[in-house]
Order: sequence, then structure tokens, then C-alpha cells
Amino acid sequence: MRYHSILEMLAEESHSHPDFVIQLNPDVDWKKLKPGEKIQVPRVPPITIPSLVASIRIRLSSRTLQVYGYDDQLLFHCPVSIAQRVEKRPSGELRVSVTARDPNYTFNPEILSAVAQREGIAKRFVIPPGPNNPVGNAWIGLNLPGYGIHGTPEPEKVGRTESHGCFRVANWDATTLLGVAEIDLPVYVEP
Repeated sequence: MRYHSILEMLAEESHSHPDFVIQLNPDVDWKKLKPGEKIQVPRVPPITIPSLVASIRIRLSSRTLQVYGYDDQLLFHCPVSIAQRVEKRPSGELRVSVTARDPNYTFNPEILSAVAQREGIAKRFVIPPGPNNPVGNAWIGLNLPGYGIHGTPEPEKVGRTESHGCFRVANWDATTLLGVAEIDLPVYVEP
């Protein structure tokens, strides 16, 4: 589940939309890219959260995820996708139960029954790790079975109401969160 193209890889690594990378490089023929060719992309250093983390708060109405320190100081903010169906949106206090960098993704037709029925999938199957894996490059499992905070192969869709219940963030934000998501960390889901 590696990148589909060099353009996709460059966009992901520079926290950009592929169309923006194309705009920055109008003379590049992406189908005939040669080794050593110079490409312009934004320089975005990795984001780290330097303080001790007290909680994660997800606000459904604004589709935002925020990380707070023990002094109630905002340490990190990013957009998040939430469940399309209101009844699939958890609320209240949850807890981090497991974390995984570069996880496999196991499609379970019992959990995603509508997708399984629509696609004619009857058995579980595993998709290997990688940025195009359905949960991206990081999984932060919550104490509600089947729910988590995770990356996505489609960062341009983050901030929408499209998921089946999980909270999706861009892969680069998932990496940042993975660095502070201790087991038992509270995750408050607010209206």
C-alpha cells in the first residue's frame, strides 16, 4: 500500500494537496519525471508536541481535534473527519486503549456490514501497512470496540462527515498524535 505516484508521495511528505504541488511546478511532466529533476514543495518540519498531554478533545460540531496540556493549554489543533451517520458518532469520555505505527488494516464484514453487503465481501481480509492503507500510517484505538483515531490515504477529505465512525486525520497529524497518545489518555468527544 505504498504511494501510487511520486506526486502523491511528495504531496504527503510536504503536507500539501497534489494540485498545489503541480501549481508549484508548472513545467514538470509528472509522467516523464527523471532522476535528479528539481521539484519545489513546501518545507514543513515534523510537528512535535513538547509538553505533557492531559487529554484529547474532539468537537463534532466543528470537526476539530485538539490536544491539551495539564494547565489546560492548547498544544495542538487539527481538522478531523467524523461519522457520516449521527448514530455512529460516539460521545462523552473515551480512553486510548492501543496504539500502532504503520498498522495492518483488517476489514471485518461484521463491523462494516453495509460496505460488505454493497461490495459482496463475506470474509475478513488484511491490507498491509502503508500510507494508502485505509487507516493510514497510525492507529490510536479507543476503548469503544472498532473505534479509533487514525490517518487516511485521502488527506484532502479530512474535516468532513464521511467516516463509518472513526476519527480520521491526515497521516502527518496522526504521526504527531501517535507521539503523545499514551494508553489510558482521556479522549473527550463533545457535541
